[in-house]
Amino acid sequence: MQQANGQNYFCDTNYHITLKKVVDRDPNEERDLTEKKHSHNFHELVIILSGDGVHWVEGIEFPVTAGDVLLIQGNQEHYFKELNELIFYNVMFKVDELKLPIDELKKIPGYHAMFILSPKSNLKQKYENMLHLSRKPLAYVQTILDGMIVEAQHKSQGFEASLYFKLIELIVYLSRQYAHMDTGARGQSLQRVTEVIGEMERNYQKQWKLAELAKIACMSEGNLMRIFKEATEQSPIDYLIHLRIQKAMGLLRSTNMQITEIAYHIGFNDSNYFTRHFKKINAQSPRQYRQKHK
Repeated sequence: MQQANGQNYFCDTNYHITLKKVVDRDPNEERDLTEKKHSHNFHELVIILSGDGVHWVEGIEFPVTAGDVLLIQGNQEHYFKELNELIFYNVMFKVDELKLPIDELKKIPGYHAMFILSPKSNLKQKYENMLHLSRKPLAYVQTILDGMIVEAQHKSQGFEASLYFKLIELIVYLSRQYAHMDTGARGQSLQRVTEVIGEMERNYQKQWKLAELAKIACMSEGNLMRIFKEATEQSPIDYLIHLRIQKAMGLLRSTNMQITEIAYHIGFNDSNYFTRHFKKINAQSPRQYRQKHK
């Protein structure tokens, strides 16, 4: 297996988005790993424009055709096993470097399902529920992608900002499309879980009860617990605690609020309880974290 080197795709260390439209391929091109098993340390969105083929990810094979959109996370082994006049876009980006507005994106249920939950779920189930765009949405996505390609090629002043905002527009549009897609019973259950997560993201200070979350999902408490854990590898309560700790980390870095004040602000009724969970997740106390990141 080959490891794709990001230096071959991104112009420099400050340039965290790039893309290409794959039409006429050169099998002898060293950087062309389309049909070679490989992985890379950045994310890759593949949008199929025309043709069809078979894609292989971590041992799972599945057919792709015009309108399919798939996300390859960093360090996932993959390649195209078959290509039949396939034309597609590759959008490559470094999530950790981009500082995307994650808090706002997480409010879109489809964002959870496509960019967060699905990659953590069983791969076979993920690609059974892969986003498929009909012709009109695909044409709209193509206009965004073609605009990004122009920016990336010409590199006019401000092209980095333009690429950044066009990528966000693309992610938002794809997330909305996923939220309205008919994904069958399994996919619908997944989308209901994303609605629960979206509600927790918006109201993370609330003292949620499992019965309230199950009502939002239109599921029994047992079903919600099972599907939520399959999708996120956490229980709803554990997810909420991690979410609150994440908010606390931001406040510790950016404000002078007292630690007790932060604990109550993010929804903990006991600052000692907050500190225990913070240390469990971060292997350091809130005070130590603040001193290190201030």
